[in-house]
Amino acid sequence: MPLCRRIRASSCFDRASAGAALRLCVAVAAAGSLSPTARADHGPGTTGGSTTPSGETLKSGKLSLGFRWDYSQFESLNSAEIEHKAERVHGEDAHFDALRWNMLFAVDLAYGVLDDFQLGVSTGFYRGDDVREAHHEETGEVELHDHGDVTGVTDLWVNAKYRVLKGPYGHWALLGGIKFPTGRDDVRSDDDGERLEPSLQPGSGAFDFLLGTAYSVWLAEGWMLDAGVSYTFRTENDEFQLGDRFDAGAAVTLIVLGNPQNFPMVGIYLEPSLRHIQRNIEDSHHVDNSGGTVIFLSPGVRVALNERFSFMAAPQFPVLQELNDEQQETLFKVLAGFTITF
Repeated sequence: MPLCRRIRASSCFDRASAGAALRLCVAVAAAGSLSPTARADHGPGTTGGSTTPSGETLKSGKLSLGFRWDYSQFESLNSAEIEHKAERVHGEDAHFDALRWNMLFAVDLAYGVLDDFQLGVSTGFYRGDDVREAHHEETGEVELHDHGDVTGVTDLWVNAKYRVLKGPYGHWALLGGIKFPTGRDDVRSDDDGERLEPSLQPGSGAFDFLLGTAYSVWLAEGWMLDAGVSYTFRTENDEFQLGDRFDAGAAVTLIVLGNPQNFPMVGIYLEPSLRHIQRNIEDSHHVDNSGGTVIFLSPGVRVALNERFSFMAAPQFPVLQELNDEQQETLFKVLAGFTITF
């Protein structure tokens, strides 16, 4: 995602892995006792969490059109605070970036090539509001630059999902994707006209590659679990490389109205998610104040009006932010989406 916030690493991977394995064992044991109705396909847009993908795929010949809105609000910093943080940044070419909020509006299109295989494309429009940067000058002083707002089309993702397991033990799929550098990467500062660094641009100007997996299963009547992990490999452009990214999440959903054969179906869910980003690399040097780990907790609602229309909405609250060096923290996020299936 554009302007990937730089967040630092945590030691919770072992505990998270153990917890995920336990949940998986419980899910598999419970799935065998579910009725055929509970094990039925849910349909696109009715499973998954705020960011956790579903293990299900589109049926052959089905087309899905989705619209997503992702809003992030960051901690408020005045000019003096930004300059003070920049003074404490380590490493070469030290600088500190800040903005008030950012927003991504994305469009996703997916097609069921086979019942267990789908292809899709995704792109969007990005806006970063009031981007400011404090930079160490050669004189040793810190100078503040007001870059203004950053807007533009994002890069294009081409992705695929292949379901390798379907039945009473759930749906398990493998994910893959390639990002093409089609987005805008030439936004210039309102202050001095200089081209902004890639981490501030709507598009990165580089190819990225994603591998992942997703799993969905009914735990008991009215309860379901979605879980997934993914890793994004990022490449270099103009001697700058954004840090590789690891995502993991699990969403436990309770169906409070209807079921997959009786619409409307309303589900409420709770989703913990983890995002780890490695440090950026600029001119063969790691950028000290970039990369790291954040853990979000998201309560959400997902509604399927019928087999064709569904939507979701959820806030995301950071419960842990381990930021490398001096970085701006996230206060909260809001996500919403609408899906139409043809």
